[in-house]
Amino acid sequence: MAKKQKMEENASLLNIISPIALKFESNNFTLGENYCKGYGVIKYPPAPNYGWLTRITNITSTAVSFTFTPNQGEILESINKNITMLSGQARTAKDRLKQQRAEKGAKDGMKLLQQIDENGEVVGELAGTLIPMAIDKESLKKVEQKMRGTCAMRYQIVLCRFELLSVDSRLVLQD
Repeated sequence: MAKKQKMEENASLLNIISPIALKFESNNFTLGENYCKGYGVIKYPPAPNYGWLTRITNITSTAVSFTFTPNQGEILESINKNITMLSGQARTAKDRLKQQRAEKGAKDGMKLLQQIDENGEVVGELAGTLIPMAIDKESLKKVEQKMRGTCAMRYQIVLCRFELLSVDSRLVLQD
């Protein structure tokens, strides 16, 4: 009969998977023994290089989640409207620089539509969430600075505020 061995518990992993406490403050929250902040990605690079998400998903002490939701119709309609608007701005612009920018934007939009159509590409919305976490507030600041530095050149990040609505533990996520 095989002898049962007791496995040592990984307290850090257990604390993240099933935290003992979850407490929300004005601009941060506590998940078990970890101090955390939540960030939503609101702007992405216009022409990302292959593997651009790798740098983000590998930030130390940061939980990262990206969700892609296909949304072909609305996005294609939005691109078409944008092309029409930019073409009109290019025709009526009195400033040469504004005219060039509008023409380039319209041309880029048409190129994008052609690429989607010819290659049968799926388009949609990409939602990104980053949660830096640390054992104390000073360490959290360092993790947060590293995360911001990694993301700074690629896209804009905004702090999300969490607010406790009532005693029954319903939460709202606000920008």
